[in-house]
Amino acid sequence: YYIFEQKVIGKRTGLITLFKRCFVKTINKQPNILIVEDNDMVVSIYQVMLEKLGFKADVARNAEEALHLAPKAYDLILMDIGLPDKDGFFVTTEIRKREQSQKTRPSYIAGVTAYFLSEVQEKCFEAGMNEVLSKPMAMFQLEALLNKVNI
Repeated sequence: YYIFEQKVIGKRTGLITLFKRCFVKTINKQPNILIVEDNDMVVSIYQVMLEKLGFKADVARNAEEALHLAPKAYDLILMDIGLPDKDGFFVTTEIRKREQSQKTRPSYIAGVTAYFLSEVQEKCFEAGMNEVLSKPMAMFQLEALLNKVNI
C-alpha cells in the first residue's frame, strides 16, 4: 500500500481509483487454508463446511505431507493433534522453526483434538499453536475461527 501512495501522490483521482482496485483485490483474495487430518470423514466434513462458507483448502493426511505443503504460507492451518506418523505438536514446532528462520509471516495454527484436556491444550500452546478446538468442530466454531483470523 505504501508503494501505491508514492506512485500516485498528488493525483487525487488516481489515488481513489488505485485504492478501489486494491480494496477489491483484497476482498476477492482466496485465503490459503490447510487441513492436516488423517481421518477421511473429518476431512470431508471440514471441506464441506469450508465450501459452504465459500472457501477451499489443501489437505495433508500426515506430518510429512503437512511439512511438504507448509512453505506455501497458509493463512490458517487446522492441525490434528494425533497424526499417524508424527503428532501435530511436532509438525507445528517444525513449521514455527521454518517461519522464524525464513522470516515469513506466521500461519494461524488451530490445533484440533478429541482430547480437550488442560494438559493437551498447554502442550498445543507450547508447540506454537494459536488456539485449540475440540472435535467434532461445529460450523459456528469454524465461522468464528475464520472471523478471528480475518478470513
